[in-house]
Amino acid sequence: MSMAKPKILYIGDLDLRLGGAQRITFDTLRCLSENFDFIMYSDKDPSGDFLRLLNELNIPYFIDYSLNENNITRVIRDYNINALLIQWEDIRWLTLVASLADKLGIRSIAMVHELPYIFIPMSRFINNFKALSLLKLLKEYLRGHLHGIRTLRMVLNLDKTVKKMTTLICVGDASKYYYQRYLGVNCISITPEVTIPKEILMQNDEHHNDNEFNYDVAFMSARHEAEKGIYDVVKITKVAKESLGRDLRVAIMGKFLHRKVERKFYSLLKKYQLRQDFEVLGFVPEGIKYSILRRSKVFLYPSRKDVFSISLAEALSMGTPAVVYDLPFTRIYNTSGVIRVKYRNIKDMAHEVVKIINLSEKYPDKYLVLRMQVMEYVKRTFTLERTCKELKEAIKYSLGE
Repeated sequence: MSMAKPKILYIGDLDLRLGGAQRITFDTLRCLSENFDFIMYSDKDPSGDFLRLLNELNIPYFIDYSLNENNITRVIRDYNINALLIQWEDIRWLTLVASLADKLGIRSIAMVHELPYIFIPMSRFINNFKALSLLKLLKEYLRGHLHGIRTLRMVLNLDKTVKKMTTLICVGDASKYYYQRYLGVNCISITPEVTIPKEILMQNDEHHNDNEFNYDVAFMSARHEAEKGIYDVVKITKVAKESLGRDLRVAIMGKFLHRKVERKFYSLLKKYQLRQDFEVLGFVPEGIKYSILRRSKVFLYPSRKDVFSISLAEALSMGTPAVVYDLPFTRIYNTSGVIRVKYRNIKDMAHEVVKIINLSEKYPDKYLVLRMQVMEYVKRTFTLERTCKELKEAIKYSLGE
C-alpha cells in the first residue's frame, strides 16, 4: 500500500515570461510531482505554457489577485495542506506565509534567490540587513516614492520574517552567501539548472568545430540596467577597441525598461564614437538568441546584480567563453572559460576580452578546444536532474522525512 504524498501549497508567479524563478518552478514541477501533491496559488494569471503543464499534471490552481489571507486559509483547510512553499523572496509572500504558518501550525519553505527588498547589496561599509533596508526606504522617500504603513511594517520586519521560515532553500551558492552574511541564517543550497532546447543543443554540437563568428562580443540581459553592466559594456568595448586597433562587432540582446537608462547608453556610444560597433537587437527569438551566442567570440557580462545569471549560463552552454567580475555569483563556475576580474576594473576586463578575441584569431584550434571544454562543463554540471534531486531532498528535509 503506497503512502499518501505530502500536500504542498505552492505560492508563486506562473508567468514564464517574467524571470528565472518562474523557469525553475516550471522545469522542476513535473519531477517534484512524483513525490508531492501540489496546489498552485498565484496573484497573477499563468502563461500559456504554464497553464498547459498544470492541466497535464492535473494540478489544481487558484488565482487570487488580492492574495487574501482568508482565501488562502480556506484552501489550506479544504486540501489538508501539510506545508507552504514560496517560489521566491517576494516580501508579501514571505509575510503572508510566516503569518499563516504561525496561526495554522504548518511548515513554511521559502525558495530564495536575492535578498528580499534590498536584492544584491554592494556596500563596502554596511553589512546589516535592517540598516540597508532603512537606507533604501530613505532613498525611495527622497525620490517621492512613498510606501503605505503596511508595506513599511513588512520591510522593517523582514529579517524576523525570514528567520521564521521552517526551511530556506537558496538557489545557488551566491544566494547562500548573501543570506548568511546579511541575515545570519543558514539555508540549503541547490544547484540551478540550465535548460537548453534539445534542437538547439543538436545544432550546437553540429557546428562546434566551426570557426566562423558574426560578433566579437555579445552581451545579454532580460532587463538592461546599470546594475546589469550595460554602461560598463560600452566602457570596456572602448578600451578593447583601442587595444585591438580596429572596429568591433558587439551584439546587445534584451530590453531597456527605462528611457533614462536607454538615453544614457546611447549617450555613451556617441561620446566614445562606438555607435557603428554596436548592434542593439532587443528581444530576439530563442533560436536566433542561441545562434548569436554561438557565433560570438566572447560573452561580456559585467553585472553585479545576480545570484545566478541565466544569460551567462546560456552563453556558456553554447561554448562561448565569458569575461565577468569576480563576485559571488560568478564563482559557481569552475572552468577556465569563465575569466573573473576585480569588480569595476574596466581596463583589466578589456584586457581579458582582447586576449580571448586574439586567441580566437591567432590560435583557432586552442580557442575551439576552450569552447568545447566550456560547453561540456555546463552540460555536465547544471542539469535538470541534479536540480530536481537536490530540490526534492530539501523539501523532504523540511517536511521531516
